[in-house]
Amino acid sequence: MALAKLSPRQVDVAKLVSTGLTNYQIACELGITENTVKLYVSQVLRLTHMHNRTQLALAFSPGKSAGRQRATENHD
Repeated sequence: MALAKLSPRQVDVAKLVSTGLTNYQIACELGITENTVKLYVSQVLRLTHMHNRTQLALAFSPGKSAGRQRATENHD
């Protein structure tokens, strides 16, 4: 997954998608338009080579990176 290519705002949107918010709710939370949220979601999907919001939500779920870090620590 190409997280390094994402802008801070794209990461913000992706994290909010992972919490289950709708585009409208994300727009209200970030103070941007719903169409801008749709644009960011499309960009994130394209840059990360994902196909849908479910994949995006799973990749950016709150416990995802912490679990990956613990697994790495156990193998060292």
